[in-house]
Amino acid sequence: MKSAFLILFILALSKVVCGQNIIYGMVTDTNSEPLFGVNIYIKGAYDGASTNEKGMFKFRTDVSGIKTLIASCIGFKKHEQEIDLSSDSVEIKIILEEEINKIDGITISAGAFEAGDKKKSVILRTFDIVTTAGATADITGVMNTLPGTQTVGEEGRLFVRGGSSHEVKSFINGLLIAEPYGLTPQHIPSRFRFNPFLFKGVFFSTGGYSAEYGQALSSVLQLETYDLPARSQTDISLMTVGTDISQTIRKNNTSLYGQVQYTDLSAYYMLVPQKDDWERAPYSFNTTLHFKQKVGQHGKIQAYTNYDRSNMVVNQPFPGDIYQQTQFDITTHNLYTNIAVSNSIGESLSYRGGIAYTNNLNHVLTDVGDLDTKVNSIHAKLVLEHDLSENVLFKYGAEWIYDEYQELTFDRDENQTSYFNLKNHLISPFAEASVYFSNKLMARFGTRYEYNQLISSHDLAPRVSLAYKLNKNNQFSMAFGRFSQLPIREYLKWDSELQPEKASHYILNYQYTKEGRIFRSEVYFKKYDQLVTQQSDVEQYHEYENGGYGEAKGIEIFWRDSRTFESIDYWISYSYLDTKRKYDIFPDLVMPYYASNQNITIVYKHFITPIKSQIGWTYSFASGRPYTDPNTGEYNSRYTGAYHDLSLNYSYLVKPNIIIHAAVSNVFGFKNIFGYQYSSKPNENGIYESIPIEPQAKRFIFLGFFITIAKDKNANQLNNL
Repeated sequence: MKSAFLILFILALSKVVCGQNIIYGMVTDTNSEPLFGVNIYIKGAYDGASTNEKGMFKFRTDVSGIKTLIASCIGFKKHEQEIDLSSDSVEIKIILEEEINKIDGITISAGAFEAGDKKKSVILRTFDIVTTAGATADITGVMNTLPGTQTVGEEGRLFVRGGSSHEVKSFINGLLIAEPYGLTPQHIPSRFRFNPFLFKGVFFSTGGYSAEYGQALSSVLQLETYDLPARSQTDISLMTVGTDISQTIRKNNTSLYGQVQYTDLSAYYMLVPQKDDWERAPYSFNTTLHFKQKVGQHGKIQAYTNYDRSNMVVNQPFPGDIYQQTQFDITTHNLYTNIAVSNSIGESLSYRGGIAYTNNLNHVLTDVGDLDTKVNSIHAKLVLEHDLSENVLFKYGAEWIYDEYQELTFDRDENQTSYFNLKNHLISPFAEASVYFSNKLMARFGTRYEYNQLISSHDLAPRVSLAYKLNKNNQFSMAFGRFSQLPIREYLKWDSELQPEKASHYILNYQYTKEGRIFRSEVYFKKYDQLVTQQSDVEQYHEYENGGYGEAKGIEIFWRDSRTFESIDYWISYSYLDTKRKYDIFPDLVMPYYASNQNITIVYKHFITPIKSQIGWTYSFASGRPYTDPNTGEYNSRYTGAYHDLSLNYSYLVKPNIIIHAAVSNVFGFKNIFGYQYSSKPNENGIYESIPIEPQAKRFIFLGFFITIAKDKNANQLNNL
């Protein structure tokens, strides 16, 4: 009986074994390289295996018929195929295609610096905007620590790769800021109008930027306002230069931020003497509103408004006569507001856009006359982003910019009034395709068409960029683009038939990123043409033409390290610039007054946890800048001395909700001269006398107390950064 039972058991077991099918084979990528750790299994069953280091797999199954075999591996597309299990064994060869990662994969870094907290490869963090020594919480000041920028201390604006400040355009949530800086007397630096605490991200392009942006020959500065705040809170700032109070209200998917700020330098100027004679130190009133509403899972509506009014009265010396002064009484009113919306339509289509309005009034009183200017600007834009496939992202859209400029001048000597009124409509459709050939190779092809109604010009600006990722940490990028920009208003008011100025950018970039360290090196060549020149060196003739040209070329190096030394973060940037241009009244190719061949910046930050403090310093160096000495008869043939500045700051966390911040610029009191201002006529000896253009004071000292009131006692003003 036992023998019979054993025979039956062996026969049954034999049937089960014989009824199983063997599935085996190999898995490779598209380059025929074997893949390790790929999961292979039959859909709806528990039978499966993983590939070994040679990409081989083998397993048995008792299912039969036509079944679906699945192969899956992180970083590759899921593979499915039908197999016939009617035979005893099945050999399968599987080729897996790489899955394109558009979010964390390769990005184009040529000419692009990004500040934010979303990506690991960003150059700056938003926290850096308010903690970098020497920048005094000014967005422009922080950007000037990056390679490609020029130190122009008497202006306070962005000068990029041999371009003047008007070649840089600024945006909030993709919408144009027509007047980003306040008006100041000559040789006194202006400041960026907007509060850095409201922005979670900054994209700063030094060239080769997207076809979405135009009317900028050199650079684009794009600011992105923060997401919904963590909580409702009240913030109070008490500073040596003024005070402000802000209120943040957060309810579910809605937030509202309001700020009122008053700045007055009168008391400060009494304590720290200034070079010029100030009858009324600069003072301003500023208010900001920011509303945000989250819509659905991905959509949002934002409304941003900023208004400021400022006034200052200063007497500035006249070259050749220290007792003769020119008085500047400047009053400005500026309103900027925008509404931005964004959302998705289905899984593959999204949109963003909005409208912005700028109204800027300047009233300038001087000893020789008065000047009133008014700017009205409207910018409307709509952008659609369409995932045509896993490998292709298509962006297209259009924008309209209306710009009106009015100028009323009164000449006291001639008792004469003149009036100018310029109006322009710019219409620009654009399109751009980002093609991901793999996670190592991508390209971006774009073009932009512009029509300027004022001068009846039509321009087509093609742009292309390419990025190749060698491995996880190393990549190369390159970019080419054509860019055009209307001449500045000071030219157009005399000749509205001038054509747009143009520039071509050629950029090659290498970037290394690993665990808190970033190194990048970039070489570029920029060629200008159709620059505006003045046909006569007699200014009152106002005869202009597009006969100018020029070029800028250089190399830039950037290194940031926040990992090597505990609690220490630092970066070093170096720029070499070789630039010349024939423009304005210059009769030949010369280096412009705002350019310097070499710029070096070192930024250091040390977080000392036991004493709840951060100390920081920034050292800036710039080689001498050219200037024109009329006594030599040659344009920009003389050079200033080198620029040096060492700035310090210190922040102390008194309590989680109270911060004390102190800062001082140019600690060692370096004597920095930015150029010379010459008299319009020679003296009795035939010499044009001059006075140096230098800062109002050797040092700027700041002290501030920042207090936050909220239910969460650990909240402070850095929460949204």
